[in-house]
Amino acid sequence: MFKNLKHRILFKGNLKKHMRIMLALMLTGYLGVSMLFFCIVLQHRLIPYYRSVNEDALETAKISCEKVFENLSSLSKIIMFSDEITAYLTDNNSSHYAHTKEAIRYMYLCTNYYDKIDSVYVFKTNGEYVNINTSFGHVSVDRDKVKNTDWIKDITSLGGGYRVLTDKNGLFIRKDREFFTFIRAINDLETLRPIGVIAINCPLSLLESAVGDSEDLALFDSNGNVFFGEEFSKQFIGEHLSELVEGNDDGNVHALDKYSIATASIANSDLFLIKKMAISVVSQMQREIIWLLVILLILAVVFMYAMNMYMRIIVIRPLEKLSETMDKVKDGYMHRAGLTTQVDEINILKDSYNNMIIKINDLILELVEQEKVLAQSRLDVLVEQINPHFLYNTLETLGYMSLESDRKEVYEAIVSLGDFYRIFLNSGEEMTTVELELEMIQNYLKLQKLRYDDLFEDYYDINPRVLNIHIPKLILQPLVENSLYHGLRKKDEKGVIRITADFEDNNLALTIYDSGIGMTEEEIEKVIHTDTGGFGLYKTLQRLSYLYKSENLYRIESVKGEFFKITLLLPYDKC
Repeated sequence: MFKNLKHRILFKGNLKKHMRIMLALMLTGYLGVSMLFFCIVLQHRLIPYYRSVNEDALETAKISCEKVFENLSSLSKIIMFSDEITAYLTDNNSSHYAHTKEAIRYMYLCTNYYDKIDSVYVFKTNGEYVNINTSFGHVSVDRDKVKNTDWIKDITSLGGGYRVLTDKNGLFIRKDREFFTFIRAINDLETLRPIGVIAINCPLSLLESAVGDSEDLALFDSNGNVFFGEEFSKQFIGEHLSELVEGNDDGNVHALDKYSIATASIANSDLFLIKKMAISVVSQMQREIIWLLVILLILAVVFMYAMNMYMRIIVIRPLEKLSETMDKVKDGYMHRAGLTTQVDEINILKDSYNNMIIKINDLILELVEQEKVLAQSRLDVLVEQINPHFLYNTLETLGYMSLESDRKEVYEAIVSLGDFYRIFLNSGEEMTTVELELEMIQNYLKLQKLRYDDLFEDYYDINPRVLNIHIPKLILQPLVENSLYHGLRKKDEKGVIRITADFEDNNLALTIYDSGIGMTEEEIEKVIHTDTGGFGLYKTLQRLSYLYKSENLYRIESVKGEFFKITLLLPYDKC
């Protein structure tokens, strides 16, 4: 039993399965040998190397933060050196609002190109200011602190340099999230004397996104406020704050258990970065082995993939293509397999299959030709059913007229009948134009009016653009005859027959309306799906269905006792 189970697992299946089993066994053996090799060779790790890597990461994070400040410095220069801001700062009359409005407008214009800016403030040396708040949030100022202009003197003492402050300084207030303030003095370009201060407030998340997603990296200020970082960093900063801030040198390393802590200060700010680095030889060795194994695994996968592609191109893919072609036969796809392969056995199989398909296609073509002949004969029978039916009814009308009317009326009726058949015969063509079909209908109704003078009135609403469109001959006359004989004659009042021809979406819409007795939905379903023996809706719709290869070619509306309306929707591109 176990032997049979092993045989089914290992040997039964398609070529893909066997290739995967072979590659999996090879890959497993390769990884086992590689792991044994690294366990023997890699007996130690290089602590300075990993420390250097982590310190480089800390330096990169520092440069990213300082790059954010440089971008804000560029924005501040664009704003502070503009004529609008200079005019506002040098305007000593606070009642002049024109300079204020222009300054605000210009600040909005500049900040449209910078993401994640909460607000921009421009202060005069006397504490007056203008500001804008973006859609990212609202930052307000502590008015009591603003009135005490000592802080402005501190900023202007920096000369042309800038300073980055956190929201812990208390000058600006925002409750829903932490932020930092980029602030610098604005000097008159001619006298180089300070005339104001510009402050740009941004969320601290801007710095967090700049340094990237690192669990071992934290940002804090000189007061010990940690803005982002894991709990380990927060605890360490709280215990060693004075050592980190007062004696900080970029890249300074502090040993702590199995970790080393490196810190770096961010220029022109009271912000510091701290990064935790693991110094465990065992853990780093495991990590190193894993990474090297990953590299070797990738190389092995590439090699195995190359082997697999070779077998797939030479053997598997030709067989799959042949199998796919054979499988499509059940969906009616009877094409021959077109593939190229260097394997003789596959070529023999392909040729045998193609010969079989050729014979099947020949049989199908023979059956299709027979079906076409049968379908055409059915259509001919339908047309022959139509012609005698109409002629019989017309001759019956002429017979009544010859007994009741004078010779002139009979003559006019015979002329109308001749015009009708002249158009109807149409050199034996199956198709006619809308114009000729309507002319034939008019002749037909003229004949019927001679017999039923007070029975109906006929109206026409024809779009001139449809007159030259070709349609199947004799599709409206049976519908008009139905309106007359089965609609109006059974109603004890004079009625209306209205014929409309126009475009509807991509179809030619031909509508026959009569104010006769109408039909219920049950009666309509019975008439359009049942051949009752006489000519009417059923045979006309059957004919259209064959000619246009579609069932959705009509729309019927009717109210019992009021009207009946049928619209033929003939595809315009097939008309």
